[in-house]
Amino acid sequence: MIMSTNMPRKSPDQKNATQSAMAAEDVFDSIHSVMHLYRLRQYQSTEESGISHLDGKALRFFANHPGSTLKDLSVFFGRDKGQLARLVNGLKRRGFLESQVDGIDRRQVRLSLSKEGASAQAQLRIKTSQLADQAVNVLSAQERTMLLELIEKIKLNLNSN
Repeated sequence: MIMSTNMPRKSPDQKNATQSAMAAEDVFDSIHSVMHLYRLRQYQSTEESGISHLDGKALRFFANHPGSTLKDLSVFFGRDKGQLARLVNGLKRRGFLESQVDGIDRRQVRLSLSKEGASAQAQLRIKTSQLADQAVNVLSAQERTMLLELIEKIKLNLNSN
């Protein structure tokens, strides 16, 4: 049995719109793929030290925001406070975080890196920096600048909608 080939043909404008949409999706698929690979490599390097990817993110947060609360961490990560409470308690048990009751509002607990936490964070920062350098060493300074500008354009466009 012969099938009819009387399917409507796409106009050139429809073809271009489909190709443009696919290209846009391809951009984000590629960004996702690069970030997934980067995080995988980053996680492999932190795993050697017994620090998970999420542990590393929390340590980085408290390095950049000493004296923050669990609520601050939850807002920053956009994650459930209960999940992060378990994470913070684990980091405290392992000696990476110290807590102190707020002097003004005794209900608030302020968290900061301990000496061990600061040391672990410094080591993670070095490894992450080396990985980032390795990832982009195939780009010239001009290409890196252009890539950053293009990504910033996309971010601004997404934030404007």
